[in-house]
Amino acid sequence: MSEGVVIIDNSVDKELAFKMAQMNIFQTDNAEEFDAENADSDHCINAENCLNITDLPSEILIHIASFLESRTVILSLYGACKRFYELFSGDKYWKTRISQRWSKQYPVIERDDFNWRKACMEREEIHTMWSNPEEHFNHFMLKEGFFAAVDVVHLMKNGKYLAVGSRDRHLNIVDLTKYDCENQDQIKDIIVASETKVHKGWVWSMASNDDTLVTGSWDTYIRLFDFNSGEIRKNSEIKLKSAILGLHFEPNFIAAGGFDKRLYMLDPRAPNDYIRKHYHAQPILSVKADDKYVITGSEDKVVAIYDRVAGKKYKTIETENFVLSMSYGDGQLWMGDKLGKLHVMDTRDGLFDENSIKTFDVGHNGRLTGVVHTDGGIFTCCSDSCIKVVEPSYDPGLINSVKVHTGEVAGISYDNGVLASAGADISVGVWIPKNRAY
Repeated sequence: MSEGVVIIDNSVDKELAFKMAQMNIFQTDNAEEFDAENADSDHCINAENCLNITDLPSEILIHIASFLESRTVILSLYGACKRFYELFSGDKYWKTRISQRWSKQYPVIERDDFNWRKACMEREEIHTMWSNPEEHFNHFMLKEGFFAAVDVVHLMKNGKYLAVGSRDRHLNIVDLTKYDCENQDQIKDIIVASETKVHKGWVWSMASNDDTLVTGSWDTYIRLFDFNSGEIRKNSEIKLKSAILGLHFEPNFIAAGGFDKRLYMLDPRAPNDYIRKHYHAQPILSVKADDKYVITGSEDKVVAIYDRVAGKKYKTIETENFVLSMSYGDGQLWMGDKLGKLHVMDTRDGLFDENSIKTFDVGHNGRLTGVVHTDGGIFTCCSDSCIKVVEPSYDPGLINSVKVHTGEVAGISYDNGVLASAGADISVGVWIPKNRAY
């Protein structure tokens, strides 16, 4: 049996472990490396009589691996020898490992390029860490650098830095690598850059790519900043005809959703040559995109998809309640609506099939203001002041619900295991994994 999982009665485990210890089971593949002179005569007479772990049947090796973290199997065991590679390189092992712990349909949207090894590791780690966040995270509340409600937070550069935009028109950059959980008095010192009155209106939306941060505001301006070595410098600004409520940014392309119901698309190198599309009857609240499509959600209960290659509208989809937040990628579009419901749509191969939409109630009681999907878990925030982490499966079960804000949670950002939340109570919540090595 080269692959698969066999369930062994737990009563055998202690006896097996004892025999493994007696036989020096964890010897190397090379018997000549065994030091027979130092071996206890009651255990082994010589190396030839010792059992190597790779001599065990496949089903026992797989059972032993089930007690290890998937990260250990992938990063250590997986590449140790050819035998382990054969056992743990195939998708069958990782599919079985996931299904034995979580029986619900996963992934919600199946795809050919799905990485089962990576998905298993992410599911196990997110479930373990968020089931007991006090043990696995350094959590703190940031209340320095602003004096009004925070509407947007954005993690950048692999979760090392956090950008905070607030209604006092301030922009603050927080260096999370400098956070010291033993010294709470130094929290204000981790704010490495601060721009007051960076806009003349509320800072409402953010996006970034590498060292460039982009902000959108109610003052109708988009501003680009260069961020490097702890310093932030305004690069350029672009004036549009409306308040900017949603942003997508990639090199040489910006998509912005306007309060004027228009979608703006432009190259920041030629900001005056922007394209303006009118697909909605109400303000655009959320914008997501990839290299093929730009997706907008609006108060008019319509999700519109623009085809970047064809240069025209691809399709519009009517929803029962208007969409406030979206998370897009990996063949799926996750949407949060005004009643706190979570929806997912199949977007593989440009399908965007409204008949494929699945709706879930994850326990929110208010407007679902933010959603982030990963292969390991779905993160949501709401006007009910709660942040929830749920399973990334069909009919997702709750992993945990946290409530650190006293008012509406206006948005969340997630990057490399770090989570940040924007609070109307003039605060920012931050969760940094204790084992995070930047």
